[in-house]
Amino acid sequence: ANLNKPENALADYNEVIRRDPNYALAYMKWRRLAAERGQKDKANEDDNEAIRLNPILSEAHINCDRLLNE
Repeated sequence: ANLNKPENALADYNEVIRRDPNYALAYMKWRRLAAERGQKDKANEDDNEAIRLNPILSEAHINCDRLLNE
C-alpha cells in the first residue's frame, strides 16, 4: 500500500488473512484500502471483524482513521 500499488496490497492482505484469519491488523489495512476504493460495505465488514478480533487495538486505529478522514 505504501508503494501506491493497491492491487498488490490487497492481494498481500488477503494472503495474510488466509494464513491467519485472526490477525486484526490485516483487516484494518484491508478496510482502509476498501474505503479508498469506495467499497463501503467491505470496509464496514472489515471494521467489524477487526473490532471483534481485537477490540482495543482495532477501535484505536479505526477511530484514528475516521478522525483523519473527517
